[in-house]
Amino acid sequence: MSKIIEGSTDRRDTLVFVTKLVLMVYTMLIAVPLLQNWLYLGKKLTCAWTLVLSGYLIYTDREHYKTKEYLVMALFCVSYAVTIMLNRRNYFANEILILGYVISLYFMLTYCSSDRTQEQVSRELCSMAYAMVTVSFVFSVINLAIYFAIYPGTMHKVRGSYFYGLIGSQLGGIYNPNTGGTINYISMIFTVFLLKEFDKKKIFLWINLFVQLWCFSLVQSRGAWISLLVFIVMYFLFVWDKPSLGTVKKLAVKIGLIALCILLVTSASKGMRTATVSVMRETTTEEVQEIQKHDGIIVGDRDMSNAGVSDFTTGRAELWTIGLKKFFEKPVMGIGYRSIDDVLEVGLSEYDYNNSGAGGLHNIYLTVMLSSGTVGVVFFAALIVFLLLKVLKIYRSKNMPSYVKYLATLIPVWLVGDLAESRIALSFNQLSVLFWIMTGYVLYYAKECDRLDQCDCPGL
Repeated sequence: MSKIIEGSTDRRDTLVFVTKLVLMVYTMLIAVPLLQNWLYLGKKLTCAWTLVLSGYLIYTDREHYKTKEYLVMALFCVSYAVTIMLNRRNYFANEILILGYVISLYFMLTYCSSDRTQEQVSRELCSMAYAMVTVSFVFSVINLAIYFAIYPGTMHKVRGSYFYGLIGSQLGGIYNPNTGGTINYISMIFTVFLLKEFDKKKIFLWINLFVQLWCFSLVQSRGAWISLLVFIVMYFLFVWDKPSLGTVKKLAVKIGLIALCILLVTSASKGMRTATVSVMRETTTEEVQEIQKHDGIIVGDRDMSNAGVSDFTTGRAELWTIGLKKFFEKPVMGIGYRSIDDVLEVGLSEYDYNNSGAGGLHNIYLTVMLSSGTVGVVFFAALIVFLLLKVLKIYRSKNMPSYVKYLATLIPVWLVGDLAESRIALSFNQLSVLFWIMTGYVLYYAKECDRLDQCDCPGL
């Protein structure tokens, strides 16, 4: 009987792992503008499958979900269901689909059985990292090839200024610059993880690191840059350690390493960007307009050449102001995520609305607050606090391998990055999938911290 149960458990873990892997690759594919419409049906099928799998997991492993993290997850889902019912005249079917994504992301992607060994989980992490690195490498090579084939020497006029690089180009629908920058820096982080812990001599990983940095340099995505720099700071402050050094000397060394790494990354990026631009010629106004016209077709005829946005937040402050005003009209249960688009359409000019990108309020915390009201945002905030406490537990543990602390750093990094985006909740995209997958592993390793620390106690 025990062998049957064990075999069933192994199959369940394999099923969950394969689903995570497929979702990670699938959401990278739907980040390609040209493929979004072709793959749209798959999003609904994905939601249906993950909901079924979530129910199966809860039914077969109830003990796993008896934690405060899953309690506040469940309360948030119930809260959002009430929000949908109160606003059922507005996008009811769409909101039900969004709730389905929320449930499946919370309860399926975060699943990692506590019965599994650290060796098994580390193999999973390694496989996922390799999958992400491989897909991102293929994407980046294709993007660079198309860029130099179609747009050699072309400057793009974006928000009143001329730019070289991928920032103003959709590459005929193959590339999304903002999402591309995010994929680039995450691929670099995963590559360093693989080099540091598993495959130090893999030439492919070194090549990928170069290619991702090259694309990243051409994109110059502000949100991606903030996330990468925050990761560097947090890594040296909380993960890197040298026990032989005293407290003051260790802090001084950490600050020096942070400054050095930031200098190296920014200098390398600037150098690669300058080297790329140096072989380019200046473009005439007519050529720039032709490129913009071509790209505009891909992004819904959004004209990027006449933007008047000049503030540091690149227009986000206006979105936040509009969102806060609307929040006070329905402060308790919110208006639902899908209705945010209507609020922005009324509050913004036609140009600014067309260029808002349908990304909520471009701040996950304000987006959740307006979508689900005070009740929902309280549950969401509680979940964030619980997750950060788990990350802190992993940081403080003396029994956790360094690669666990390295990957756990992604959680606070993405939470900081979403101060300027709305990706990790109430939406189904590449970052939300990665965020909740990594959340599941953080919850697993936090339990391992408790187990290992207990084993270290005298008398046990």
